[in-house]
Amino acid sequence: MTQPSESKTATVPAAAPAPAATSSPLLRVDGPVFSALRHYGIVVICAVMFLVLALTSGVFLSPRNLTNIFDQWAVVGIVACAGTFVLISGGFDLSVGAMFALSGVSTALIAQITGSAVLAVLAGIAAGAVVGLINAFATTVADINPLIATLATALITTGIAIYLSSGQLIAIKNPGLQWLGQGRFLGLTIPGVILILTIAISWIVLSRTTFG
Repeated sequence: MTQPSESKTATVPAAAPAPAATSSPLLRVDGPVFSALRHYGIVVICAVMFLVLALTSGVFLSPRNLTNIFDQWAVVGIVACAGTFVLISGGFDLSVGAMFALSGVSTALIAQITGSAVLAVLAGIAAGAVVGLINAFATTVADINPLIATLATALITTGIAIYLSSGQLIAIKNPGLQWLGQGRFLGLTIPGVILILTIAISWIVLSRTTFG
């Protein structure tokens, strides 16, 4: 009798794992490209828009047009500098537009009543400060969500501004306030000069002080 031969099973070597796909360090989420976009995305977008307008419009780069754009957006830039501090601290403020309107109305009315540009400017600053203190109390002491609190103060402040002005434009004939709004220094309007100073002060506070 012959014994059955033992069956031998051949072992197949396991396939080597495929090498992991490597991406360029520049295109990684934590790479320098995405990091730069997170920090300077708005700057890049503005630069691209500026370049497109400069190439497609023959008058965009004219000194007069650039000066007009800078003057028209000076007030918005000043408000944006103040809003930067709020956003960096984790807050949110929807009442800045209404606060700006109330401050302007207060300034104009006090100028008409007293004839003093200094008192008028102080009244406008005081009106904005009062609204700011109310927002601060609502969001910190009362612990109301900043979105809800500032939306409510925006509606109330807008109503007060409309009531004080009767929904009409207030003409200002005070020479001091006219110079503050229309005067020029080194070819720029006074609001433009104030914007440059505000940007410089904000940069120093945020980058060179413990508070910032």
